[in-house]
Amino acid sequence: MKELIRNAATRVITRSSLKDANGLGFSETEVIDTILDLKQSDIYKSMTTHQSTRIWQDVYKTSKNNIDLYIKLQISNNNEGVVVSFKKDEGGDQ
Repeated sequence: MKELIRNAATRVITRSSLKDANGLGFSETEVIDTILDLKQSDIYKSMTTHQSTRIWQDVYKTSKNNIDLYIKLQISNNNEGVVVSFKKDEGGDQ
């Protein structure tokens, strides 16, 4: 996943996740850097999407700039790394 996010040709950041990140004061570069800094211990859960039981998403919880973050990533059918969510962790499953 990190290699897909690192490479601009295989990276997709959804508009809503970038808007949420910008609202927290994160630039696109900071979103990428935060994801590349994720550790295995940051994983919260893996789950399928609401639309398909074949597409898996990984949810991470971490802190950056004194903000608790909820980050959801998935690999698309086109083998792209997709940032589905990048928002403040409000607790729970969001």
